Amino acid sequence: NPTVSEYDIVAARPTSDKLLFAASSGTWDAIDVISLDMGTRWGFFAKHKTVGQALEMGYSFEIAYAPALTDPSSRRQWVSNAASIVRVTRGKGVVWTSGAGRAFDVRPPYDIVNLGSVLQLNGDLSKRALTTNARSALIHAYTRTETLRAVIA
Repeated sequence: NPTVSEYDIVAARPTSDKLLFAASSGTWDAIDVISLDMGTRWGFFAKHKTVGQALEMGYSFEIAYAPALTDPSSRRQWVSNAASIVRVTRGKGVVWTSGAGRAFDVRPPYDIVNLGSVLQLNGDLSKRALTTNARSALIHAYTRTETLRAVIA
């Protein structure tokens, strides 16, 4: 798709289980990150099989922490949704993002690592979500757009 190829990294935000399955199964071959709305209730459950397919294809799952900093109902839903993603991914392929609308909502890295402990994500996996997994998402995007058959010499 020529429009998608103009962007460095492409994220999909599925709103139903069928769209999550389509994004995870490779139907949309031009995505790098699967981003789910963490502040609202989902109408579906993320399943191990569906998420496992996405991880095998090199996709990452984004957890934006800004909804956890807003109102209490959004915070409760964020904890539930983020814990669900951590459970089905087993902490692999998760990328922390701020999703902040203003600079005041951006938190330092060690605060985010501590936030991961609320989700039963150990410190090492939480640090990887900030560093290694984010870098892997960028490399996936680069190989999708700039290489032939994803080969880097």
